[in-house]
Amino acid sequence: MEKVGATSKIGPSSYFPEEINNLKHIPKLRTTFAGARLETETVLFSSVDKILKQLSIPADSIGAVIINCSSFNPVPSLAASVINQFKMKPSVLGYNLSGMGCAASVIAVDVAQELLQNHRNMRILVAGSENITSMLYTGKQRSMLITNCLFRLGGVAFVLSNRQSDGRSAKYRLEHLVRTHLSSDEAYGAVISHEDEDDKVGIKIGKEVMHVAARALTLNVVKLAPLILHLSEKILYGGNYVARKVFKRNMAEYVPDFTAAVSHFVIHPGGKAVIDTVEKALHLQPKHAHPNRAAFTRFGNTSSSSTWYALAYIETRTGVKRGERVWQLAFGSGFKCASAIWRALKPNKDQHDAWTGPSC
Repeated sequence: MEKVGATSKIGPSSYFPEEINNLKHIPKLRTTFAGARLETETVLFSSVDKILKQLSIPADSIGAVIINCSSFNPVPSLAASVINQFKMKPSVLGYNLSGMGCAASVIAVDVAQELLQNHRNMRILVAGSENITSMLYTGKQRSMLITNCLFRLGGVAFVLSNRQSDGRSAKYRLEHLVRTHLSSDEAYGAVISHEDEDDKVGIKIGKEVMHVAARALTLNVVKLAPLILHLSEKILYGGNYVARKVFKRNMAEYVPDFTAAVSHFVIHPGGKAVIDTVEKALHLQPKHAHPNRAAFTRFGNTSSSSTWYALAYIETRTGVKRGERVWQLAFGSGFKCASAIWRALKPNKDQHDAWTGPSC
């Protein structure tokens, strides 16, 4: 485990919960339910409080709350905890997403999108965090120790709205959202929680995970590409496809130039292998992958919130110009791949706390 931790390239400023302060001590740790609840509620409450104050939005103006946390699902739900903490109105709708893996935040956006299409004048609060305490593995199976080495504490909160008055202050507009879910035993078992031979529960990350992720990415891109590519790229891709499939020409598959349609690529910083795979598959330049590598090095794999840390890096360091597109790409257990395309409605160069402190 120490070897994986050392080669992961995660910096010393990433965060563990209070109960977990040293990887060497993990086999002897006995985590508690109270500790797990404290961890997640601390992250969620602080994130929600910050975004509401930042936007000057009263809690009782929120029409729906969508919370995602894969590994910790207390009763009442975490959505109920947030609703109670901020004393929201009785008509607020609460949704709790669990077990969705690192793609959960993009999936939460999809749920919010469906709600906004069916409810007028609505604000939706979306927040998420992964619970490191509850997913801690204290056994000896190597494939289940990886999560201890890669995952770190983090969280995110943001507001989506279809209120006309909110359009003036909105940073981005959601243009497209495409989800792909592979249904095969190999894909299902690539990332899965189970007990080891000593009855210790953990999350196994199989060797097949990158192969499965690449397959999910391919299917996702096939659906997304026609929605965002320029006509010239569509023609080149279509001609290549016909030549290979219809006329049986022995030629390489054409990979469209996505950088002509998208300015910023926010790839799930789940680890070096994940970023490398996407960078190679989409023929991206190192500069496009750099924000994601920076997020992983600084914060580790913060699961569903990780892509937002990468976007915060872009806004803080280089900025996003009005009209530019951002491709948010995430993977999740199951196995899932989810893409969201955001269009900047104004210049965004926010100085996020995550990237402006002394350790950055």
